[in-house]
Amino acid sequence: MVGSGGFQIAESAGVAISTTIAGSGVQQVTSGATASATTVSGAAALAFVFSGATGIGATLSKGGFLDVDGGALTSATVKAGALLEVQSSGTMTSAAILSGGFLEMFGPGSAGGVVSSGGTLELFDSGQDMTGLALRAGAVVVVGQGHVASGNISSGITELVENGGIQSGGTILSGGILEIPANGVVSVVTVSSGGKLLVFGGGTDIGASVSAGGTVNVSTGGVDLSASVGSGGVLDAAGGVTVSSLLLGGPGNRSDRRRRLGDHVVGDCPVDRFRRRSRPWRRGGQPERVGRNDRPRSWLCQRHHDRQRRHGIRVRGHRLQR
Repeated sequence: MVGSGGFQIAESAGVAISTTIAGSGVQQVTSGATASATTVSGAAALAFVFSGATGIGATLSKGGFLDVDGGALTSATVKAGALLEVQSSGTMTSAAILSGGFLEMFGPGSAGGVVSSGGTLELFDSGQDMTGLALRAGAVVVVGQGHVASGNISSGITELVENGGIQSGGTILSGGILEIPANGVVSVVTVSSGGKLLVFGGGTDIGASVSAGGTVNVSTGGVDLSASVGSGGVLDAAGGVTVSSLLLGGPGNRSDRRRRLGDHVVGDCPVDRFRRRSRPWRRGGQPERVGRNDRPRSWLCQRHHDRQRRHGIRVRGHRLQR
């Protein structure tokens, strides 16, 4: 056991077996050496696997930290409060990131294994190989400084694009959540049915495409630029800023007691607005009776009344009656 203030170094051809690093203890495994069944436990406990070294079967808990700095780690279990870091082309073959555990990847390097519900994957810089890493529902992905993500956000996954990080392209699938806090940037993302894009204060979304059932929420201080919102999609700017958004609707939409007659939307002309305030509504969205002051006052309203005639409404003077 390496306790507070203790220091262990495994050098060329050296082997450290079943070492426990506790308190403020430190273990270093250098080129040619091997560490097997290492336990790193405690807020200040540190372990390092450097280039050319090998780690086998590490367990991290209670704030323990293990840095795979160019070396190779075959397997590891990362429990709540612990952190496993892979950098400088290091290799992590099979990691189990449990709830409350963290896996950080800086620049080139590879990682395999599973990030379970409540576990967190943090990505910085570029060049990571995560083809062997699976994200379970409830996992969190953090896109940090210098990293550009482009993949999809699957059901049950929450992705945060933080300061200096970028999400470019990709789709937020049903049940997936993409959050943009301060200084995060997301561009050209598709929000599919059941997906959510949340833009918080200081965050920026550019060119999102919102499909039917998809939702974009822009909080106070957030910015959404050039979003395209399809029929059934939702863009909610609750104190945030939206610029040049395109709202697309389909012919079957119903909203605010409106329905389509051909290409004219009942409820859009001044006469219809007057009726909503002063007349009871009958089947088909038409009032029971219309008075003199309700006669058409524009070509659009006249077109509306012409269509009413074709739908079985008779015109008598300035009165319209079934």
